[in-house]
Amino acid sequence: MLARHPWAVSLMESRTTPGPANLRHREAVTSCLRGAGFSVLMATHANWLLNSYVYGHALQEAALPFQMLISSPT
Repeated sequence: MLARHPWAVSLMESRTTPGPANLRHREAVTSCLRGAGFSVLMATHANWLLNSYVYGHALQEAALPFQMLISSPT
């Protein structure tokens, strides 16, 4: 989704108050991390880390001066 809409990251992160869908998503990720044994603090850090990684990758891919080609094994 972020590859098709490179403007979305800045829009999603520019909101000063997160909407209900954003909160549900963050709570669901935190719940999964807590279920995997993360402490509350570490689940929060991991959630931020995952968001930063995904958003960073999407922004970097959008800024590349060439199109990425993925070859399939023959």
